[in-house]
Amino acid sequence: MQALTSRAPTLPPTLRPRVAYYDLGIPFVGAVWNGFSITYDPANGHTLAWGAEFSQDGAHYFCNDLDTGSLEVFSMPCREHGPVFQAEDGTIYAQIMSGLSADHGHHLMVFDAQARTFSSLGSPAPGDQRLLCIEERDGLLYMGGHELAELFCYDPQKRRFDKLCRPFAPPTDRLVNIQLLPDGRLLLMGYPAVPSKIYDVESGQLSDVPPGAEGIAGAVSEGDRLFLVAGEQVRVLSADFTEVARLDSPVAGAALVPLALGRNGRASDRGVVYAWAGDQLVAIDADTLDIRSICQGPFAGISGLSKDGYLVFAQVGEGRATMVDPNTGTQEERSFEVYQGSLGSAVCALGRGPDGKIYGTNIYGMHLCAIDPDTDAIEDLGYTWFFVYV
Repeated sequence: MQALTSRAPTLPPTLRPRVAYYDLGIPFVGAVWNGFSITYDPANGHTLAWGAEFSQDGAHYFCNDLDTGSLEVFSMPCREHGPVFQAEDGTIYAQIMSGLSADHGHHLMVFDAQARTFSSLGSPAPGDQRLLCIEERDGLLYMGGHELAELFCYDPQKRRFDKLCRPFAPPTDRLVNIQLLPDGRLLLMGYPAVPSKIYDVESGQLSDVPPGAEGIAGAVSEGDRLFLVAGEQVRVLSADFTEVARLDSPVAGAALVPLALGRNGRASDRGVVYAWAGDQLVAIDADTLDIRSICQGPFAGISGLSKDGYLVFAQVGEGRATMVDPNTGTQEERSFEVYQGSLGSAVCALGRGPDGKIYGTNIYGMHLCAIDPDTDAIEDLGYTWFFVYV
């Protein structure tokens, strides 16, 4: 936060304006998203925990190397951006929004792991379409847009975007999530919330989610099966959405909750679904559906898998991570450098609270601040997730 050193200068009576304006400082420095993705480094296989910082004057990606404890920061020509996505071949992609260029700057970016730089792959037409989500099938990237909620495809070999369809009618204006289903079709989710749609990549046809499978949005997939939370149980569905089984939690009175540790909604790509049973970490065999205990938790932070199959739980804002061997339950604690925010972020709303203080939010990072009108003291009250209204 910028320190306030003085109030407005004292002016002669003849020059005093009817209203005096003076700078209170910068209420928001460091609109930091402390952790959203776990990937491996394509250059050396190390485990990376990614985060971001947003601002009106540009943004940062940062990643913590959990093997060395080091921190890397990448300047991005935009005001905000989404999580990074790692394709099956290891390539890391990112979607930036609200760019600082004349073409809106809603670009798909790719990370060069050798040069340690991000570069633009362009954007679909029209150029004002924000890219909100990303999924991969057979080497092709599928992305959802904001403003028209359209579905796009990007071919990395041809370096070409194609518009596939607009799955939702107005007022739904955002395609916010895409999930690869076990049969190779894509599950599409829109906002404002509407029933999800299924897109057949081969035929280009859209269809409704069949009765009995409405809860598949957010399900965890492994092999040819889907795993859905159903109260304290987990429903297991086949690729055609037929219910195969219902699994009870091995811990009495505790819900069984699958974890999506692989790419997007995938469990692990190793034939195993990891899950929480209360505070106990367990593994579900995706074929036999046998459940075995791994270790006692819980572990906080974002979660993912290392390249060699260890479970990763990283508290990016605290500089701590726990690596868990899924076969033995052995845990290893690691520490790393914490990113310190440095960019100022614009105030987007102000309102007086019941205590007389003035409260505000910033447009990127969604922090809340309080201003004491008697002392001009500014306090950053912290991160409040996505949407704040004052």
